[in-house]
Amino acid sequence: MNILKKIVGYICVFFMIMQCNTCMVLDANEKQLNLRFTLYALICLSALVLMNNCLKLKKSNFIVLVAYLFTMAVLTIFGKGFANLAFFVNYIIAFVLFYLLVSNTSIEQYLEILSNIIFCISCVSLFFFLFASTFHVIEPSGELLLGWGGVHYVNNFYNLYYEVQPVTSFFYSGYRNTAIFSEGLMFAYPLLLSLYYELFLHKKKLRKGFIVVYTITIFTTFTTFAYIIFSVIALMKVYHSTKRKSLSKYLLVPIASVIAVLFVINVFNDKLYNNAVSINVHADDILASLKCFLHNPIFGIGYENISGLDKYRLVMRENAGLSTGLGGILAFGGIVLGIWYVAPFVAAIKRYILEKNLRDRMGFVIISVVLIAAIVIHTKMLTTMIIAICWSEVLKGKSFSARRIKQWGKLS
Repeated sequence: MNILKKIVGYICVFFMIMQCNTCMVLDANEKQLNLRFTLYALICLSALVLMNNCLKLKKSNFIVLVAYLFTMAVLTIFGKGFANLAFFVNYIIAFVLFYLLVSNTSIEQYLEILSNIIFCISCVSLFFFLFASTFHVIEPSGELLLGWGGVHYVNNFYNLYYEVQPVTSFFYSGYRNTAIFSEGLMFAYPLLLSLYYELFLHKKKLRKGFIVVYTITIFTTFTTFAYIIFSVIALMKVYHSTKRKSLSKYLLVPIASVIAVLFVINVFNDKLYNNAVSINVHADDILASLKCFLHNPIFGIGYENISGLDKYRLVMRENAGLSTGLGGILAFGGIVLGIWYVAPFVAAIKRYILEKNLRDRMGFVIISVVLIAAIVIHTKMLTTMIIAICWSEVLKGKSFSARRIKQWGKLS
């Protein structure tokens, strides 16, 4: 990328990150900031598409885009609440622009921008986590009225770091490292994507400093799911790094797997002991979403219709939200919306098994969809970009010719 494209790319990704459930956009006293960040990101994204001349698509990509637009049109007509500006911008306009961009350019350049920005955020967050949340050397500069999980005040450190979620885990009692985000899992989302990029997709020399910072930061989020995905990514790296038929692969991978499983079990037990209420809420959300989907399988109950889930919950909660990404996607948009998240995951697993030369790229698709399925982040532009990347990746080298479809059938 030339300098101008790179600058526009950084601005675009920065505003997408800021729009991704950060404390600033969830400030109850500043309700227009989310709209502004979305608009700025959309302008930059449009500029990138034009500057890269990304108005052409291969036949397979074109068919998928037409199918996507058709299903989104069906949702707006027959679904409830989908005919609104937020859905039109985040799901339709943003997807079309991202899909055009990543289908005609290298995805690595945008994932590197994401990683570079998240690295800076991680360094700042670790500084405040250590000297503010842990040792209390730095005092808050003020408070922010956060409209997330109810409305409450959180400590604000110069708009660079917020103390949002108290946690007691193992040897630590204080606040999770949520950086600028509304919860630890929201921060873990771009962290894990960036870590995967650095380990598997970064074409230049391995940036060990980035990997170390990401690893430490992920552990300071004190998020069980983040630990599980981190363990999976680490195991994938160990497996891919050892020679195909070497003795180390037969010894190191099982040993690493046992360590990872024991670690996750220990973390889960600690979570169960200290956060039993959180686990019960999460289980109730998953069950309610599943019941809702089974009762409304085609179009769901409507765009972000949180209150529509109440009748499916086992326990009524005040200001009840949602803690499952895929559950929300299926409950709100049914099969028509859910297929666009599930299909690339299934295709990626198939290609991961059958095409060894594509495992690094298919692994990114698999990890991305798993993260989106677990975290309530599907309405954000960053997720739209990731889904566009996933579709672009699983379609590479594929066509919709009769001969190709016949070959797929035989493989199945």
